[in-house]
Amino acid sequence: MQYILTGVLVLIVSGLGIHALTLVIERGYKALWYKFASVEQASRKVKISR
Repeated sequence: MQYILTGVLVLIVSGLGIHALTLVIERGYKALWYKFASVEQASRKVKISR
């Protein structure tokens, strides 16, 4: 019984950890994407103003 409980606990903890990691990675990716997009837009605006 104890082994089953620890197994379930490990599964839950690892699942939460993986979920948290994917969220962090996704947020980082989006932040990077927005930075690149804003830089691209800024360079476009500069080209247009010239």
